[in-house]
Amino acid sequence: MKILYMDWKSFCTEDLIPAFEKSGCQVIRVPFTKELGWMGDEYAEVLRTLIKKEQPDFVFSFDFYPLISNVCNSEKCLYISWVYDSPQVSLCNDAATNNCNLIFLFDYEQFQYFHGKGNNNVKFLPMAANPERISNMPYTDEIKNKYSSEISFVGSLYSEKKHRLYERFDSAKPYTKGYLDGIIKAQKLVYGENFIEKTLTNEILEDMMRVYPMSIRQGGKETPSWLYSEYILSRQVTAEERVEILTSLSETHKVKLYTYDNTWKSGKVINCGPVDYYDDAPYVFRFSDINLNITLRSIKSGIPLRAFDIMGAGGFLISSFTSDFLNYFVPGKDLVLYESISDLLEKCDYYLTHEEERIKIAENGYKRICNDHTFDHRVQTILGFLK
Repeated sequence: MKILYMDWKSFCTEDLIPAFEKSGCQVIRVPFTKELGWMGDEYAEVLRTLIKKEQPDFVFSFDFYPLISNVCNSEKCLYISWVYDSPQVSLCNDAATNNCNLIFLFDYEQFQYFHGKGNNNVKFLPMAANPERISNMPYTDEIKNKYSSEISFVGSLYSEKKHRLYERFDSAKPYTKGYLDGIIKAQKLVYGENFIEKTLTNEILEDMMRVYPMSIRQGGKETPSWLYSEYILSRQVTAEERVEILTSLSETHKVKLYTYDNTWKSGKVINCGPVDYYDDAPYVFRFSDINLNITLRSIKSGIPLRAFDIMGAGGFLISSFTSDFLNYFVPGKDLVLYESISDLLEKCDYYLTHEEERIKIAENGYKRICNDHTFDHRVQTILGFLK
């Protein structure tokens, strides 16, 4: 098979392409970047010309792009996308229902949501890892010493100015701000269920739109309540939760944070700044006693890529609860799940003093990834839909 691979430097590109090639596919990389005007008419014509020239079996991208879909639809070419971001507003676009689409979603509840709205193009496909590549990464004592820690977290705290959208509502009516603060406080206490959108009344939404209007993109079907819930409030819950967890753990344990904002400080957390996710993060996962996955709250039931990569590196994982874990892993055997901050603190204390159990769980998680959740497995699933 011939694949036009839309390359926007996504996290998994260097792991998925070899898996496609191993299965006998010819992969042609197509640069797809902002610098090339990836959302404009000129780029659409470039892609259209390329499809006519190469006659691929399908076009592929991580995440779903309406422009690609519309071009493929007009050229009667299959477009396969694999969404690993949440939220993904482009799924609300009219283009998501184009006949050319085969859209894989990593979050089962997200799949149910869009399938329930009549989009039969969506399928469910969890993320994966590449343990073969990671296990072959060389390391020295210097590397081990650099990345070792009792507890590590790789991810955003949403502390950068561009992410601090919730601050816009400081100028909302006192009742609105108090109501939103209350929703966030309540959601932090609940795992496995996101109720934020359901609590946004018309009165609250009206004031939110007054303070911070959010426009619907051309062809979009998203609602204001969905946009505010997914892009602002769920992110704020996550930001506050991550800060509280890391700060609390740092009072009694060595905690390393790898994040884009290298100026952030709280408690005794060691802010190591950003880490290259492909080349260096696997060392963090391998040499940390405990790796945290604090799931972004707009992910309803899915298993984040970070969780697969931690286990795929042979690391010990403690993750916030989401229900998809239960369908693929055994809590307490392959990984550890927590359902409250106090639960997490207790489990960190326990597993840092029970090394044999911790190592055994990490080994089991690694074996589970190797046996069931590699990119080779996922490619076979994707190609199986084409038979």
